[in-house]
Amino acid sequence: MSVVPPEISAELAQILSNLVLGDNAIRASAEKTVNERLAHTPELYLLALAQFAVGDGTEGVMRSFSLVLLRRLLFRSSPVPVNVNLATQRRQTLTIESLLLHSLAHEPSPPSMARGRMWHALQQRVFELAANDNAQDREIAYGVFNLHSEIVVRTLTAGLESEGEQLGGVRLGALNASVAYLDSLGAEEVARVGGALMGAVLGTLERARGEEELRKVIEALHPLCATHPVLFAPHLPALVRFLQGVVLPPADCESFVFPPPPGGSGGGDEAGEGEGEERKELRLAALEMMVSLSESKPGMVRNGMGEWEDDVDSTVAWLREDSLDRVACALGGNSVLPPAFQYIPSMLVNYDWRARHAGLMAIAAVAEGTGRTMQNELGKIVEMVTPMFADTHPRVRWASCQCVGQLCTDLADVLEPQHYAALLSVLIPTLEDPEARVHSHAAAALINFCEGVERDVLAPYVDAVVERLVRLMMGQGAGGGAKFVQEQAITTLAMVADASERGFVKHYPTLMPLLLNVLRNPEVNSTMRNKAMECAGLVAIAVGTDVFRPDAQTLVEVLVGISKTPSDPNDTQLAHYLMGTWAKVCQALGPEFAPYVPVVMPGLLQMASKKADVSVFDAPSDSTASLPPGWDLIPSPTSDDSDQVISVRTQSLEEKCQALETLLIIFSTLPSSSASSAPAPLALQPYISAALSVALSGLKFTFHDGVREASAMLAEVEEVFKSLIQAVEGESDAGFVASLFKSMGDCLRVCQGTGVDAPVREAIVGAVKRQVGWFAERRRSRSGRVGAEDGDEDEEDEDLLLIEEMEDFALEDMGKVVELLFPEGERDRESLLIGISSVRDLGRAASR
Repeated sequence: MSVVPPEISAELAQILSNLVLGDNAIRASAEKTVNERLAHTPELYLLALAQFAVGDGTEGVMRSFSLVLLRRLLFRSSPVPVNVNLATQRRQTLTIESLLLHSLAHEPSPPSMARGRMWHALQQRVFELAANDNAQDREIAYGVFNLHSEIVVRTLTAGLESEGEQLGGVRLGALNASVAYLDSLGAEEVARVGGALMGAVLGTLERARGEEELRKVIEALHPLCATHPVLFAPHLPALVRFLQGVVLPPADCESFVFPPPPGGSGGGDEAGEGEGEERKELRLAALEMMVSLSESKPGMVRNGMGEWEDDVDSTVAWLREDSLDRVACALGGNSVLPPAFQYIPSMLVNYDWRARHAGLMAIAAVAEGTGRTMQNELGKIVEMVTPMFADTHPRVRWASCQCVGQLCTDLADVLEPQHYAALLSVLIPTLEDPEARVHSHAAAALINFCEGVERDVLAPYVDAVVERLVRLMMGQGAGGGAKFVQEQAITTLAMVADASERGFVKHYPTLMPLLLNVLRNPEVNSTMRNKAMECAGLVAIAVGTDVFRPDAQTLVEVLVGISKTPSDPNDTQLAHYLMGTWAKVCQALGPEFAPYVPVVMPGLLQMASKKADVSVFDAPSDSTASLPPGWDLIPSPTSDDSDQVISVRTQSLEEKCQALETLLIIFSTLPSSSASSAPAPLALQPYISAALSVALSGLKFTFHDGVREASAMLAEVEEVFKSLIQAVEGESDAGFVASLFKSMGDCLRVCQGTGVDAPVREAIVGAVKRQVGWFAERRRSRSGRVGAEDGDEDEEDEDLLLIEEMEDFALEDMGKVVELLFPEGERDRESLLIGISSVRDLGRAASR
């Protein structure tokens, strides 16, 4: 049916075609034409848009575009005055509604009622379509339900219980509508209608026809696992049995043939290579559902662990390690370790390398979540893992390195010297493994080792480790000096130097010239050069000023040369590594860094002063945006417009934060007159004012907490009291509050505490009282929620104790500020300290 003249339709088609072109001039002209037509004959062109959107002969993409444009024009205020009488407006609305209702029954993609006024005619049509015998009509109907209570539940249930292979779309549409409906309800409404609906919702698992439909059904249930996991509780045993049957591989995949027959699948690189892609996606979807339930409601799942253990065999090797990690963290060692180690030992001695590989990766995956329980059997686990370094298959040896590295990270607090000795006895020889990726991964595992080991434990092994790493760095290892091996060797040498400190002096004459040669070589790739910079800085700190001094000038000249060389647009990390190396050179030289300040400070101040790269744009209808790499979405701090999204370039934020942290290191290492009684070095004096200005502006930088933290620590002079007090007003982040009050305390020490003016003192006292009051209110509120959910107290305890630990740090810094602000014995001092102490006693840690 046609409601507008043909010439109007033809003109609109041309305008829409121009609006989607890439030429800015043509598009701008088309936008101008649209505004002009809307200013003079809005009702005619809105009707034309609606007619164009539902026309049978129009291309699908252009119809979708016209509907989007129609929605924007209907629901947003016009930029130009529009004069339409009420009668014309009513006729226009009814005509557009008729066009869209006519289209509804013929379109596979249903419209939305999420915005604008209620459209009762649409609701009536949707219910008519839901009762229709036509499967396509019923599928459309379930996509647009926006009604309430029993009618919705009854209608959704009818769609969920539809039988027959041809009705899969109906069931899936009803399932998506059911999940969206449950997600939109409050807790009381979910409790009232959820039980009646969940039986039919989960029944779609059994009714699914084929692997593709089953996968879609399981994926549709994922959001409900995170938002309302308690709805699954009555059905958990049957659900787990069903999902377990989906996750585990078919019986004909359980036995390996080794060596693989010609043309067979037994020699694949990964288990399960022979199964179809649809089957893999289905198993991963089911696995994700099981893990999501474990994370969202660990107490509920833990109580049903018996169901998880039925009929499990060595196929635990098929489970992905990231899922094991998540389950272990959610359920804990007592629930996960017994069933896991019922099968892992036999996997490690299996004749097939894939089973041995999987067993090692399983140990690595569960280490983080089961550390407390695993420490009792740590000696046996080390004895179980170390022989695997001599395995005949390189992938098993690689997995051994991965396992040991993960154990060193996750169990650093419980590993004992004898464990370290056993692990190093196999890691160090593996640096000479004939396979390049194996000895590279052994070097990577040593990084984890160095991060948690005491210097005295590492000292006997430093010589053997460094000698092998230097050979790898020089390209003398197996594999002919692969770049990734050399880069890993440099990174590990840096960590070994940092961990061994003065014990590294013996190797400095060998390593530093090699690093300088790498930095001077223009043919070296950017990654190796950046890692060499970092390594040189850490080695300089480790050996100390006296040893590093002869090479300091050379390294500084090389760094200046790198900073002046035209940068590679693909090297996005150069600024990060340059600033980090300047900070390390400053720490290594101490006051002797002063001559290099004029070289470093201008660039750092420029980087620290950078504005945030922010982009504001209209959000698409699904509230997601296609962002370029390096950009993230953030909440708008000022705008309440739900149709706009703010994105920020994260790399510029990180560079700004690092520049401020480097400034902080330089000012701390070369103290200025604002931080000590000694005269400011001449090199720093020209930059004190600029640095203070940057720090003050950083306190108001809402896009990055690290920028505010560094700014608060950098701004330690009397003039910044006002800004610090303003920053602490209304701040709810306990960690940042602690940083702000620490900075106040440092300023008070500079100003000799009680010498501050009375208005400043009163403002500080007011800030302390307000924060103490808020902390007390939050702690009382949390105390009232203790034990609200059975089975989850351990997880809740850990979260609350972490929060209260941060609050305790803030309260401690507040107390130090009060002690500096008032002389001992003064009544205000004692009353404030008593108040702070009483709030600290409200914490759960203190009460327990």
